[in-house]
Amino acid sequence: MAVYLQSQPSDFWQAFERGLRSRLNLPGMSVEVTYFEPHQREALHAQMADPQRWSTVAVCTAPDEGAVATLNRVIEAGIPVVVVGVDVAKAPRSGFVGTDYYDAGYRAGKWYARRIPAGRVLVIGNHPVPGATSELWEGFRHGLLFNKRVRAQLITSWETEKLRAALQQAKGDPTLKGVFVFGSDTAELALTMAPLPNLGVMGWREEHRRWFGASQCDLVILEKPEAIGVSVGNLMRNLSAGRGEDFRGLFIPVEWLSR
Repeated sequence: MAVYLQSQPSDFWQAFERGLRSRLNLPGMSVEVTYFEPHQREALHAQMADPQRWSTVAVCTAPDEGAVATLNRVIEAGIPVVVVGVDVAKAPRSGFVGTDYYDAGYRAGKWYARRIPAGRVLVIGNHPVPGATSELWEGFRHGLLFNKRVRAQLITSWETEKLRAALQQAKGDPTLKGVFVFGSDTAELALTMAPLPNLGVMGWREEHRRWFGASQCDLVILEKPEAIGVSVGNLMRNLSAGRGEDFRGLFIPVEWLSR
């Protein structure tokens, strides 16, 4: 079995791999995990779609037209495919497991719409799952529709200094009434810039729970990458054994803490 992740290794994926391997640690079973950059995806098609090597494949990749081509190639080779992270709904696949980022964003946007009478919310997205920030942002904007006097701005970047500068500028803006940070690394950066108004965080690290308990932030959404890995491992094991041929989609619930 093989897992292909369009990302860089991180503690998010370490937790995912821990859960995955806990379900595939059986005699005669092995799993190979490969991280790749977006420009490498097409070059990996032949490797992914090799029925001599893989009984089942799991893929986390940006949900674009290229992803459809990738998944088609693997399915046409007769290999069941599980999509991880953000679903690729236009492509044939055997299963999907991830976090419902749209719903998390929608609930967060609705929370700000009710908490803030008027003003601006800064959303900073930096997440290891490709496509997750777009899904969350779409949900967030829809959640804000409960209060037309609140508007939001999205900033995405992998450059720490750019994010630090954006947060520093936000601190001095009197129209800014809230900051919502998506991704644990950026959340830790935001905490060093405190106090920030109505700070909300979505990430995967347990210390976010402690931040909430210490009143360092007002909203925490905790996702569960290890549980995602467990469910992906279960699906891959069943598909490898010829079970579970019908498509199965599964969102792993988040934990929600708010004031």
